[in-house]
Amino acid sequence: TEPVLDSKNIPIVLRTPGVIRLRNLFKEKPAIIVSAGPSIEKNLHLLKEAKGKAIIIAVDVVVPTLLPAGIMPDFIVALEASRKLFHAFENNPLLRFCPLVCTPEVDYETITSLYPGPVFLNPTFQHPVLKWFHNFWESKGFIAGRGGSVSHMAFAFAEYIGANVIALMGQDLCFREKLHAGNVTPLFYSETDV
Repeated sequence: TEPVLDSKNIPIVLRTPGVIRLRNLFKEKPAIIVSAGPSIEKNLHLLKEAKGKAIIIAVDVVVPTLLPAGIMPDFIVALEASRKLFHAFENNPLLRFCPLVCTPEVDYETITSLYPGPVFLNPTFQHPVLKWFHNFWESKGFIAGRGGSVSHMAFAFAEYIGANVIALMGQDLCFREKLHAGNVTPLFYSETDV
């Protein structure tokens, strides 16, 4: 099925800069994709050591685990359309320095009210409305995320910004007893969902 584009988001989508502004910005630099698997808890010290040496690209749901540990990602990637997602960003003034890369499926009304930092749009699908509006905006670029998860999108983003080595952390997202690192799971899922 075709992804939904809320008509209230159209003016914001038109004004939001695209990922094309980030293309090859970090050419030949290493990057680390940080997902929210439980193993990230025991590897946070490695991320602290990597800060400034590699571009840290965090998936949306790992942010509430990284910030209290003193780790500010260089980018956050969001793919989900759920409003629950942005509870992770609410009241986090530190994020005003961290760009968010997201798709038109994300709830843009929520982004503009809750996310304090810069936002870059990745128009990942060819929605008929976006095709029609394409003539009215600057080229936004396009990152083809292979696979369906935010981790896939983060990896494709690392390639897009020119990373020459890409490391993966926190990819162990298959344990029923603990889906995510930290205490973020209840933020997104009820007990009946798990």
